[in-house]
Amino acid sequence: MRLLHTLPALTLMAAPAAWAQGAALNLTLQFSPLAAGGGAISAVPVGGAATWWAAVAVAGGLGWHLRRHRLAGAMAGLAAGLAVATALLTSAPVEALVQEQALEVALQRSPVSVDMSGAQRHVMTFRNDAGQAIRLNGVALAGTDQAAHTIWRWGAPVGSAPRCEVGLALAADASCTVVVAPRPQVGEAIQVVLKDLHPTQPSVGYDQIYYHLARKQPNAARFEPGTSRYDDYMKDTVGKRVSDYCADNGLDDVVAGSFVPETVKLSDASSFACKRSATEVEAGGLKTVVVGPGGQLYLTDGHHGFTTLWELADGGPDLPVWVRVTGDFSAAATSDAFWQQMVATGNAWLYDAQGAAITPAQLPAQLGLANLRDDAYRSLVYFTRDLGYSNSDVSEFAEFYWGAWLRQRVALTADTTLHAGADEQLQAAGVALADGALVTTGDAGYLALVRDASLAMATLNAQDVVAGTRTAADLGKLALPAKASAVNDWNDILEELGRNDIKQSGDSRKGGKAWYAKRYRQCGGPPSTQAACWGAAS
Repeated sequence: MRLLHTLPALTLMAAPAAWAQGAALNLTLQFSPLAAGGGAISAVPVGGAATWWAAVAVAGGLGWHLRRHRLAGAMAGLAAGLAVATALLTSAPVEALVQEQALEVALQRSPVSVDMSGAQRHVMTFRNDAGQAIRLNGVALAGTDQAAHTIWRWGAPVGSAPRCEVGLALAADASCTVVVAPRPQVGEAIQVVLKDLHPTQPSVGYDQIYYHLARKQPNAARFEPGTSRYDDYMKDTVGKRVSDYCADNGLDDVVAGSFVPETVKLSDASSFACKRSATEVEAGGLKTVVVGPGGQLYLTDGHHGFTTLWELADGGPDLPVWVRVTGDFSAAATSDAFWQQMVATGNAWLYDAQGAAITPAQLPAQLGLANLRDDAYRSLVYFTRDLGYSNSDVSEFAEFYWGAWLRQRVALTADTTLHAGADEQLQAAGVALADGALVTTGDAGYLALVRDASLAMATLNAQDVVAGTRTAADLGKLALPAKASAVNDWNDILEELGRNDIKQSGDSRKGGKAWYAKRYRQCGGPPSTQAACWGAAS
């Protein structure tokens, strides 16, 4: 059943202040015409056969549609160089919107009021039928329910039309969309796209990202399709890529058999299935954001994982991800006040890749390796996981605190960091027990550096301060290996870091993180694009 409603007409004019005061929720769009060269001119001429906009709203399984309506009768040019289109969204029982509503609007007098529940999501598409190009000068909410709602600026745009944002130029007959929804609450999971997220740190450990980019983008021609070697290889590479994407988005794991390894794309949600649906997102394990002034989302955890997704061939800045809101500082009066809150709550890392202090203005605006610098100490800390520390329950930026501590104790040079040079850099290194004392074996190469950094971390007492007020225990310090079984575990981890991805039998296996990162540097890219280079090392 389709419910048809005819509403009072709306004349394009400046919205009286009383509207905003009396309305539950008021959305106002202001725009001015563009001259041929792109500049604004004084008035929008609207002819007698002007056609206005289509608006579509979807709330769960409910939709309402404001359909295009041809104006019968002439309209005067707009004064003061501005036209204001106002839709008033007022509260009503949700039962009144059980089925789709088609709303026709005649633009002759104002206001237009649409009865909707204040808790619903409203998606409106505005069409420019002014007869010439226009530029949006204002998109704003007002009304008694304004504090509980926001203009949703995150996630993929609705349909093919861009978002209606200040400064947007719309050609004649072009459209843009506005989404009005309840403000995200602390603890809530929301879906965004990667380019919505503003970093709160200036650097990452490239080698951690190189490991993921190398492992998750295989050379599909390396093994014969249909063989166990091929199946194992694709499971450990493509399967890892899709499985991690599901897990990082609170969707459990990928459904076995739901994707074709050769054609699956993270950017195409129809090419695979996760075990949880979008209505079953597990928020607890999601990467985290803080809402800042203007609704900007600041990423506080997940720079490495999301930069990996940004750089993957089937990822990119428009890839959807789920995040959890852990703070809302959008009411901060100034930018300085906002960043003071961020620093005070441990939600920003304002030190560059060399350990020097920076200002918030020096942070990059977006994720991606083109924007974030390489911190070699942060990479080193990544490889000490499960040796010197555990990252299972630590605070934001824990690895950077460890990196700052190691920076004062371990000298990294061009020769000792991972580089594109000889594979001997990953020669074996380990530990052993001699008369009850822990001794080292193999003292050259990068794995020896990882071992020594891990030993230094594990030697600390739990209450020793690592950085600021954070103790070794706060940052997940592990104990030194004191028994033969623990020594064996340590050596297994170190050996695995440097091993390649193929057994002596020729079968595929999971390669080591440091090996993948080094090979990525040597080959200048992943196996999917540098097959000859990667194959030569297998």
